[in-house]
Amino acid sequence: LSLATLVTLVATLIVYSITPVYKATATLLLEPEKHEMPSIDEVFRLKSSAEDYYKTQKEVLESRRLAELTVKKLKLDTDPAVISAKKEESFDFVASLKAWLSLDEDEGKSKSEETTEQISEEKKEKNLNRAIKKFQSGLTAKQVKNSQLITLTFESEDRYLTAKAANGLATVYIEDQVSA
Repeated sequence: LSLATLVTLVATLIVYSITPVYKATATLLLEPEKHEMPSIDEVFRLKSSAEDYYKTQKEVLESRRLAELTVKKLKLDTDPAVISAKKEESFDFVASLKAWLSLDEDEGKSKSEETTEQISEEKKEKNLNRAIKKFQSGLTAKQVKNSQLITLTFESEDRYLTAKAANGLATVYIEDQVSA
């Protein structure tokens, strides 16, 4: 009886310590260009070109460009839950003090202001890259066998991000295809 209680207690502690991973899926119907009645030779060429089309669209859906458009549209590069780093960046007090004290007389602007602006731009770029990387790491696109469907699956520990990301990517892809 005590062994069963101990096993139950350990199992309960393990289950409650596991971080849940949420999964959202969006499905897209892809339709390649319509062709008039093809000849028999064209039928075989169309089949292989259709396969290439779906592979290409899968790669487009997983591309950095589309991920960046989605991250910017959903403003994930400013979401603390997305851009937070595992390790906190170290603060260099001496370098900050030197930058703050030095002045650039030509422009009348302190170097600390320029440095702050430069750091701000670098931080924005770093946050954008971090958000894109996190976005791409949770994303998979998969063609449904023998169909014109592609499923977009996004997994994350944040349930709100998960739903926003899958739907957001589908929306951005559709808008991108319409504008192309």
